[in-house]
Amino acid sequence: MVVFFLQEMSELPPSYDRLILMVVDGLPAEFILGKGDQPPTKAVMEAMPYTQSLLSNGTSIGYHAKAAPPTVTMPRYGFWCDWGFLDVALNFNTQAFLDDNLLGQFHRIGWKMVMHGDETWIKLFPGVFARHDGVTSFFVKDTTEVDYNVSRHLKAELVAEDWNILVFFF
Repeated sequence: MVVFFLQEMSELPPSYDRLILMVVDGLPAEFILGKGDQPPTKAVMEAMPYTQSLLSNGTSIGYHAKAAPPTVTMPRYGFWCDWGFLDVALNFNTQAFLDDNLLGQFHRIGWKMVMHGDETWIKLFPGVFARHDGVTSFFVKDTTEVDYNVSRHLKAELVAEDWNILVFFF
């Protein structure tokens, strides 16, 4: 059982005292991680030097999550199974996700989590985040509005010392 595993693991001294989970929805992983055995293009590496430096020096880990259609918000958060088109309709009235999940496990062992991003996370995991600022992505005028609403908290959160996990969902 996952709860037992995390409780046992929580007795070990952590390698790091904080984790930042940054999810960039809609950004092709190949742009950052390359494709297959090939590294990203020179243009991408030059356009995102900080991100590339974090990946190359080992302080960051890139992960390519693969989704199958239909892609709706709720299935993106780690609930991989056979989704149907009914799930697209149900996604608009998101309810709390009560099945076992990683955020719930971290919450149970006392990790403090902060989230800035898509308000669906707050609906899926009510009471899990010590602090949050949910933004809607449905009624935006451009492709940068959500990014600004999420990233405006970055400087303040990086100096705050009251969290173990910081989730940014762009």
